[in-house]
Amino acid sequence: MRSFLPVSLVSLCLGFLVLGAGHALAGSMPAGTTELSTALAFNHAGFSFEDEDLGSTTTLALSVGVGQCVTNMLEIQGALMFAHNSVSPEGGDSESASSFGFLGSLIVNFSTSGPMVPYVQGGIGLQTYSGDGYEGAETSSIVPSVGGGLRFLIGDSASINAGLTYQHVNNAGGGEDITANEVLFTVGVSVLL
Repeated sequence: MRSFLPVSLVSLCLGFLVLGAGHALAGSMPAGTTELSTALAFNHAGFSFEDEDLGSTTTLALSVGVGQCVTNMLEIQGALMFAHNSVSPEGGDSESASSFGFLGSLIVNFSTSGPMVPYVQGGIGLQTYSGDGYEGAETSSIVPSVGGGLRFLIGDSASINAGLTYQHVNNAGGGEDITANEVLFTVGVSVLL
């Protein structure tokens, strides 16, 4: 599988700008902080078997979440997820479909002396499908979803986030009894209230 992540270069450049600017005195997510976040993930995969091209899939996913820091380290977050998938089999017609779902997560934010806040997270979720590629699709369950990354704080009111997430998906793509293991690179922005 090949993943093309042009967004990662932009996020790294922005991260270095934030680090260089050093606006935040300390990297932390204090108790009582509410986080409004958005994240974007992109994946393109080409498939082959015994040197025969089988086609490709492209996924663009967006999530919008709300989190609440219950302690200086622990955050509870709920996120709505939307993804658009395109499947292009070799020699066949392309199909596209959309999925919509919810992911609940527990996040541990680690305090630092600089403007970076490392984090780890774990969660579970559900996804439903619609579109010409998903007639009769089953609801997918995402168990577990685990990952981690870095928040680059901008003052005390915003952050730029970059991370990696592993997800085990049952009924992947809406197909009954099909499982998938996905690794996603995500970039996003959070507003901290």
